[in-house]
Amino acid sequence: MVVSTALIWLGVALEYMQGWTGYRTFDVLDMAADGIGVLLGWLLTCTPLGRMLVFIESRMARD
Repeated sequence: MVVSTALIWLGVALEYMQGWTGYRTFDVLDMAADGIGVLLGWLLTCTPLGRMLVFIESRMARD
């Protein structure tokens, strides 16, 4: 949960930094999309598909 929260705050911070550049835009909807993406990724880890991806990654790390 700590990592998810940190990723959401990273998305918020990046949006502010984009607004400061002058050639990128600040958008609250992008912040919301970042948060939704983190939430969906976190929920995916609770499904059989998420466990399968962890299994595949552990097998690849051994090779």
